[in-house]
Amino acid sequence: MATVFGDGYELDVDAFELRHQGAPVAIEPQVFDVLAYLVERRDRVVTKEELLDNIWGDRFVSESALTSRLKSARRAVGDDGKAQAVIRTVHGRGYRFVAEVREMAAAAVTAEPAPAPLPVVGPDEAPDRPDDDWPLLGRRSELERLSRSFADPQAGGVLLTGPAGIGKTRLSAELVALASDAGIPTARARGHAEATDVSLGALAHLLPNDLFAAGGLDGEFSRGVLLQRAMDAIEQRAADTDRLILFVDDVDVLDEFSLAVLSALVLNGRVFLVLTQRTDETSQPALAHLVKDGPIERIEMVPLETETLDVLLYRVLKAPISGPVLDHLLHTSGGLPGICRQLVEASIETGALVFEDGVWRQRGDLTAPPDLAALVEQRLDGLDDDHRAVAEMLAVAGSIDLDVAIDLGSEELLDALDLRGMLEVTDVEGRAEVSLAHPLFGEVLRGRMGRLRSRRVREQLARAMAGRSDRPDDRLQLARWIIDTDGDLEVGLALETARLALIRKDERTAERIIDRLQREAPSPEVTHVAAEMHFRAGRTTEVEELLSSIDLDAFDDVTRAQVIRRRVTNMFFARWEFERALDLLDEFLPRVSGEPQLTLLSHRVTLMGLAGRVTESVEEAERLLESAEDAVRLELLRASAFGLMSQGRHQLALDRVAECHALVERLPRGLARPGLALAEYTEVIALIEYGDLAQAREVADRVTPQAATVGWLPMAVSRVAYHEGRPAQMRERLLNPLGLADALGFQEMAVWMRAELSAAALLEGDHQDATDHVNRMLPLIQDDIGLAQLDMARAVAEVQAALGDRITAGSNLLEAAEHAHNLGADTIAFALLHSAAMAGQAGAALDAIEAMEIEPEGPSGQARLLEMRGRADESPDTLIAAADAFERFGARVMAARTLKVAAALLEGSDPDRSADVAARSEALATVDGVLLQV
Repeated sequence: MATVFGDGYELDVDAFELRHQGAPVAIEPQVFDVLAYLVERRDRVVTKEELLDNIWGDRFVSESALTSRLKSARRAVGDDGKAQAVIRTVHGRGYRFVAEVREMAAAAVTAEPAPAPLPVVGPDEAPDRPDDDWPLLGRRSELERLSRSFADPQAGGVLLTGPAGIGKTRLSAELVALASDAGIPTARARGHAEATDVSLGALAHLLPNDLFAAGGLDGEFSRGVLLQRAMDAIEQRAADTDRLILFVDDVDVLDEFSLAVLSALVLNGRVFLVLTQRTDETSQPALAHLVKDGPIERIEMVPLETETLDVLLYRVLKAPISGPVLDHLLHTSGGLPGICRQLVEASIETGALVFEDGVWRQRGDLTAPPDLAALVEQRLDGLDDDHRAVAEMLAVAGSIDLDVAIDLGSEELLDALDLRGMLEVTDVEGRAEVSLAHPLFGEVLRGRMGRLRSRRVREQLARAMAGRSDRPDDRLQLARWIIDTDGDLEVGLALETARLALIRKDERTAERIIDRLQREAPSPEVTHVAAEMHFRAGRTTEVEELLSSIDLDAFDDVTRAQVIRRRVTNMFFARWEFERALDLLDEFLPRVSGEPQLTLLSHRVTLMGLAGRVTESVEEAERLLESAEDAVRLELLRASAFGLMSQGRHQLALDRVAECHALVERLPRGLARPGLALAEYTEVIALIEYGDLAQAREVADRVTPQAATVGWLPMAVSRVAYHEGRPAQMRERLLNPLGLADALGFQEMAVWMRAELSAAALLEGDHQDATDHVNRMLPLIQDDIGLAQLDMARAVAEVQAALGDRITAGSNLLEAAEHAHNLGADTIAFALLHSAAMAGQAGAALDAIEAMEIEPEGPSGQARLLEMRGRADESPDTLIAAADAFERFGARVMAARTLKVAAALLEGSDPDRSADVAARSEALATVDGVLLQV
């Protein structure tokens, strides 16, 4: 219920909203809680102690914080300390809400439910079956529009439109559930195509059984009488509230009389309609006369973003999903959650989607459920055998050169399929390609084909494509068809195709080619490619066994360098055996010469920087860059950028990253070309450390679609979310990568991610979760540590400080900072010293900065230095100035934390100012309606 008082104020405790004459009033969460608490207990005086106990619970806060919230509450409702027309101070006792009130029905709740994070499933533990009720994600903006519309007394309803499977019904059901929980009466109806000729068929369950039997239905006024009776019966469901919410699914297939009743109900103002309609580009909205410039608002729903579906699937499947399977599901479903759900559930049922070694993998074509298959069959209905054969050929091919398709079928057959809306013709690299109009068409057709028929089609396609194209995608497809049909496989071409499949992340094709080559034509070359496949699947033990068994003399210098590089990389990144990996690299360097040796030297530079030998890495990179070209230059630029960022030279690091982006566009794709993930990670961190959080967010958003797998990017995206104060986003961005890292055995990478998760837990005040993450880091924090482990040491110390052991935390942070400085990593040293200052060692941290001659670069560094001085000097003004600087570049968490310290220092000398500073701190620490524990 909502409480109405004063000059048009409404306090809606269900929607967590204060409104003035219908418009929302900005109000902080704890100010709202104080106001609501006083309203609910307006029959008596509420003491200060009661408010402190019930609003803040076990958290210790001063009375000045309460005074600040009361002052804000009075300001929000047009009251003040003199008039006290709403909240009265009863001196010596407490406060009482004194304004005259009345109750009214609440608006619908707008918050999108956020399911709690799911535990990561281990590789030997099968997850439960997907839940029957999938969570609603990514629809916050639509829910808010629905709620705003309901709150508007002039609005008569909303019409949700979009293709099948986009989530119209799911969103509407969520709104109805939220409204019902808020005490608003609701009702539901659904249109059925078979009932379009039955008057009031869709609404019959909402009407009395004797509606037609009652008298007065004879003569020319019978329809009007029946209409009024139907309206009265539905409006009675609103009971004593202002309006009923009536949800009508598939409104476009209602009978005409039911549509007339809905129209009259809207115009009468007692019913708010939530309607859904399946549409395409040619559809017209139902009740069009009420939609265009009328009381019903049309909301065209759009597909979910890639990262939202990624998180949704992880929550439902309760375990990570391999990258290729995720890509296939997203492509096939087109971003439609309903389609994705049906594909997942049906594919698990048939075994096309299986849980193996802790990861969901695909073992066959995705299975289209019966109702989706029926839709596709409707499009195929009436086709003769020749037309169906061409459609099946395209289902197997996926996408094929238009000339080849014409040779295999005919222009007439393709034209006929095109007229049925089944084909799509696109221009790919200057040639026309034809495919089925939607991936689901292919899934259904392949599911309907028998094995023999499918084999014959693949043989036909292989013969047609042989020698016709050198395009990589065509070679990959040809290899798949040859493998499928046990055709002749030329070894050299097969190896090249397997490498291409690995580049394209086509795990299944690479595995099938390699398995066959290992059986029929084993060789050092096949072993090399097999090791590459295992490395990308995270099978680190198999990689070492295969590569250590290879006789390097069997290869030329180029391939020998590739084998050495992969073995060293596996040892360094998968096992974190830093020194052993570098020693092995130094041992093998003399075995190659020329350009191949340069590739190993450039890789050595990267590994030195990551192992903590930052100064040496940067100097060597700069020396080699003077003559390096192409892939070697790209790797050196990447290593140089990371090293410069680690040294605190952020602008130079960003310049190097820009060179990386420019160079990579000119290089061909291949297994030997370094990736950009490390450069992009460096770019995000350098921008954060410099103080350009807005640009860091832009880069993070750009790389988020690639951040669903193990690697550098999840950490970069998470770090931006931390500074913005979004711990829930931190967790969601790390869910799939952490699960994959655990399942694939990349325990060290998983532990680094847990450092991020411990920071997220501290922001939420969940000390137990933070401690659990830290306990899994401790075994890997050793004396001989690299940069990643220094970051983990910072996370451990921050948890120690949060739990009250500030002395130990501060000491450990100062020691780690000295070690980082000795490695040349002044960015990390400065971050560790900043954490030490927050743990109570501000004076010692400043002394260390001076002794290390660290000169922080950019607004972020200067703000942190100012904050440290403010803490050391116990100067509120200096701290407030630092908070202003943090806020200017978007670092809400740091700004809120700094203001909180300033408020505590002011509390004894200037209580009013302390309360204002504390209120500002809380406002900054309130993100997405959640108060962070800064």
